[in-house]
Amino acid sequence: MVRLLVLGAGSRGWVFAQHATSLGARIVGVADPRPERREALARAFGVERVFADWREAVEAPPMGEGAV
Repeated sequence: MVRLLVLGAGSRGWVFAQHATSLGARIVGVADPRPERREALARAFGVERVFADWREAVEAPPMGEGAV
């Protein structure tokens, strides 16, 4: 299983997350400056690690094999 970080929880981030999970990937982190967006995506995909900014996510210890 591939673990992914979603950078941006707008409509494109949702589409990427939905497609990736339909192929067996797991979303392990999400970064978005808008709290309502990142929290909604986190709830929908069972994501525990949320970040207010992509820089925060990139500086955190590695959490997966890729980012979208």
